[in-house]
Amino acid sequence: MDSIGLVHPTDPSPLSRKHAAEDQQDTVQRQDNDTLPSPSGRRPSVTQTALFSPEIATQLTVLTQHVRKLQSGPETFAQSIPYLAKIVSLLENQPVGTTTGQTDRDRKGRDWLIKAYLDLGSARLYIDDTIKAEHDLKICLDLLRKASVAQDKNYAYKDRTLVVTKLLKECYEKLGRQEMMQQMERIEEKVRIGSSVADMS
Repeated sequence: MDSIGLVHPTDPSPLSRKHAAEDQQDTVQRQDNDTLPSPSGRRPSVTQTALFSPEIATQLTVLTQHVRKLQSGPETFAQSIPYLAKIVSLLENQPVGTTTGQTDRDRKGRDWLIKAYLDLGSARLYIDDTIKAEHDLKICLDLLRKASVAQDKNYAYKDRTLVVTKLLKECYEKLGRQEMMQQMERIEEKVRIGSSVADMS
């Protein structure tokens, strides 16, 4: 999956490095004959794609270029949030499969949306906009659950789920919600021992 990359302005934390490594692995595993716009800038952007219209493909490319530029320094990092939110809005309003469908188009569409919500929530958490970060990351977790049901695989989306639950634990720690931190820990334990992501609760 082409990633909408979150670029931290300071040295990346272990979580950030893990996240980046997973994204790189996803990109290698998911390369196929479809050409998607590259939000991360790793491949040239295009105007024709099997997944998005030329107009949307161009908008996604431009928006993600703005995100990368603004997230390159701490003084402009917060200014990237509206662009990340616009990316989410564009993807939410595109008829690209369904959140529970099983076609290749469904999978690619929800993978883009999952990554977009993860990037937006991560960025908001980074600037301590914790309430909105929690909202975005909870949506991301729900999308991961639905995606896992659709793919009918116990380990589908396992690594990304663990990234999201770790970020949500950070949110709940800041909000003083110990019971929700414990819920995230229970989800992590289930995922680590091989339970389906779809069974998260």
